[in-house]
Amino acid sequence: MSIAIAKNHMAEMNMLGMLAVLDKTLADATRDKISYSEFVDILLQAEADHRQERKAVNRIKAPAAGQLPPLVSRSNSSTLDAVNRRRSVLS
Repeated sequence: MSIAIAKNHMAEMNMLGMLAVLDKTLADATRDKISYSEFVDILLQAEADHRQERKAVNRIKAPAAGQLPPLVSRSNSSTLDAVNRRRSVLS
């Protein structure tokens, strides 16, 4: 399998962390003569780090995008709206 095909597979499978470090990891592996298992470990660790970072960024962005915070569900929000409407009618 050529490197271009491997890169295409990584992109199709959304392995963007692995894809980002592939060229450098290949060069380092060739230069330092690392084992196959260490090579795979480096790629998998890069992918895991990328996904964890992306997850953290998405958690930070979510409230800014107009979504309700995780502690307030939509059902609770609609219940609170109904209670507030009843209060205004009773006042």
